[in-house]
Amino acid sequence: MKTVELHGVVGEEFTAVSVSRALPTSGPLRILLNSGGGYAAEGAAIHAILSAHSGDVNIDVIGIAASAASLIAMAGKRITMRAGAVMMIHDPMNVTVGNSADHAKTIEELEVYARAYARVYAGRARISEARAREIMVAETWYDGPQAVAAGFADAVDTTAAAPFASHDYGTYRHAARAMAAAQRVAAQSPAAAWARVIARANGTYKAPPNAWTGLVEARNQQARRHR
Repeated sequence: MKTVELHGVVGEEFTAVSVSRALPTSGPLRILLNSGGGYAAEGAAIHAILSAHSGDVNIDVIGIAASAASLIAMAGKRITMRAGAVMMIHDPMNVTVGNSADHAKTIEELEVYARAYARVYAGRARISEARAREIMVAETWYDGPQAVAAGFADAVDTTAAAPFASHDYGTYRHAARAMAAAQRVAAQSPAAAWARVIARANGTYKAPPNAWTGLVEARNQQARRHR
């Protein structure tokens, strides 16, 4: 079985072109995925490449699969979350510099990607596209058991998760809450379940003002040391 590691920012540290070149023409694949997200278009392209592969594709989320990376994960015939791994699903985002027409065009593009992403999530979890959009708009975070329960993963591995791949997690609304909660849980018990962390990340935890900056950077530095 061919193993391919996808680590870092989607569209920068790995792209549709690099993934296509790394794949064999056929046969089973094991994808080790650890990405905080990246470019929506690249995520969609990589998902399409893996979905079209001639052979079973098994995806192991070894750290984090957020944003565009969560869409890539959906290409797996079997999706496995490592113990402590996290998945995050949200609406695609972008930044536009320009006049009102430029911003309107970005909104149009984002809506196209959002609908396309929703179809993929809905198909995987066997839910309606409307329900998938609700999950996306809410920016929903899952630990392994929660991802399995929601239909976005198939199993949880006992192997400990790797440090999250480096990413600007401050762009996500609830990332600060997740990081702050994770720090507290880790300090109390390294083996503690992520359920409480993710529940807080989804809106019930209030992070201290400006606390996320140092926490996210600390996680990024840890990830870079383990790359």
